[in-house]
Amino acid sequence: MIFRTLCTLLVAVGVVAWAAPPAWAKERSARKIIKDFDRVKYPGWINDISMEDYAKLVIPPTREQCALALELRENYPRHKEVPRLMLSRWVLTINVFDGYDQVLEETTDALENSNFVPLENAAAIGRAMAALTGHRLTVERRFELVKDAVKRNSKDTDYGPFLLTQLAVDHIANPDKQRDLCELAIKKFGKEHCWEAGYHLRLLKKLGTDVPFQFKDALTGETVRRDDTKPTLIYAWWPSEKTEPAVEGLRKLKNVQVIFVHTYYTERREETLAAARAMKLPGPLLNIKQHTSIAKTLGFTNGGTFFLINKSGRLAAVTGHLDPMREVLQGK
Repeated sequence: MIFRTLCTLLVAVGVVAWAAPPAWAKERSARKIIKDFDRVKYPGWINDISMEDYAKLVIPPTREQCALALELRENYPRHKEVPRLMLSRWVLTINVFDGYDQVLEETTDALENSNFVPLENAAAIGRAMAALTGHRLTVERRFELVKDAVKRNSKDTDYGPFLLTQLAVDHIANPDKQRDLCELAIKKFGKEHCWEAGYHLRLLKKLGTDVPFQFKDALTGETVRRDDTKPTLIYAWWPSEKTEPAVEGLRKLKNVQVIFVHTYYTERREETLAAARAMKLPGPLLNIKQHTSIAKTLGFTNGGTFFLINKSGRLAAVTGHLDPMREVLQGK
């Protein structure tokens, strides 16, 4: 979903090395700290850059902004810009450093000890985001934290729709529950702010539709047909190291036909095929632009989406993460 367009990187070093403000922090004015924070620049589209370039172009500015946000909070705890900078710190910590536990700890502290409502509201968003992108909480607990964040930030048209939609798509397999949350997002925040919820609702309308299924494997040139003795799982893949966990999870599935789809531009065809071969995809690769019948059925394929086709050849489930799809496959 929205965060699948952001790069993630596991960092083996501790947070203290980059999170703490410099020793001379108290000598700086709030205005100077905020100005330094806002002048930090990131590269534009970073999904396709190498991990080496990512470390050079993304890690340093992330560390700088995280430290500046903490510097402002520690020295000017009730400044009006503290919530904005700290929420940026929490978002960056989650998406660049996979620091879910750290964010849960920091946001819980802010909620319990800051006595500053604007920061508490921002912390509720940060905590919900950590809960959605981490791996240890139950769906019920995630729902509680998202509900609290949305309640506290009922007019936030950026994070509110994202939280509700990601909960629906990435953590829930039941299409009725997915539909309820997506419709709630649109009702609360408006259709113009909930394009991803609208996109998923359109996909849900296609459940039960027959999916045309015969194509040439872009990797081997062989004709691929649906295996009607087992369900078929289609993964909207793109050539990035960030998709490796999903690919590895698909590799471990038993009694499931796995298909990868990718929409690549003509000039990037060879690059895409090379990346697919290097990753050793455990299934054939379909260029959906060359197969309009499947494209029409599935709609625009949002990167990271999983489509389940049952043994009868009909679309049975759509999720944004492999975990809830496993539940469908296991009959839960």
